[in-house]
Amino acid sequence: IFENTDSHLYVARDIRAMVPHIPVIAALPRASRKQLQLPKNRTTSEYLEAVRMLAAHIQLAGQKSKQRVLVLTGAGSRQGTSLTVANLGSALAEQGRNVLIVDGNGRNPSMHRIFQLSNEVGLVDIVSGKVDMKDVIQKTEQENLSLIALGSESAEPFSIRDSSTEPLIKLLRQKFDFVLLDAPALSFADISSLAQFADEIIMVARRSHIKRDSLKSAGEFISKFTDKQLGLIINESEVRSFSS
Repeated sequence: IFENTDSHLYVARDIRAMVPHIPVIAALPRASRKQLQLPKNRTTSEYLEAVRMLAAHIQLAGQKSKQRVLVLTGAGSRQGTSLTVANLGSALAEQGRNVLIVDGNGRNPSMHRIFQLSNEVGLVDIVSGKVDMKDVIQKTEQENLSLIALGSESAEPFSIRDSSTEPLIKLLRQKFDFVLLDAPALSFADISSLAQFADEIIMVARRSHIKRDSLKSAGEFISKFTDKQLGLIINESEVRSFSS
């Protein structure tokens, strides 16, 4: 007897049904690689318009609840989280907000590559006391959009320390309208350290790439942060609305 052991979720509504307690804030359609990166693509497409709508939604939510620091994390690996962070930051900046993206993904730092900037110094160097914040904030090619790379290209795992990170986040809140933290996937313990500084935790799940058990575990884990706003972004969704 043939047994289907494929546990991937191929329908966006099934993803939503696995974590019904986390509101879907965006269902981003599949797009070609050329269309995926908003900072380099000023054209209009279904994908880019969906990202811009997400940015507008976050601004509206931020006005009501003063959300300024958002952590985005994948429900598993290869969910497209970093590119989603880059595009969301770009869309917010495009709409006139002063935005900072912080690469907190010590497992797979990629923001410096996306924006083609240096990774010589960054977040690791700030929290370790090697450099000042002003020395690591890099301007991107886009107006209103800055980046703090992970920095210190070390093979050692990166660990957030509360004592050094809390004052940093406080300063960033004062300087920027929105701070977007690109965090490791929820399967790594690092997310707990980053999440405590956020106003909202946004989980990213990529249709046909996320497994049922991974999504369930991730949803249960972030639900423990009862003092945070929670949201879900579905990447490569075949539907745009969950009204019914």
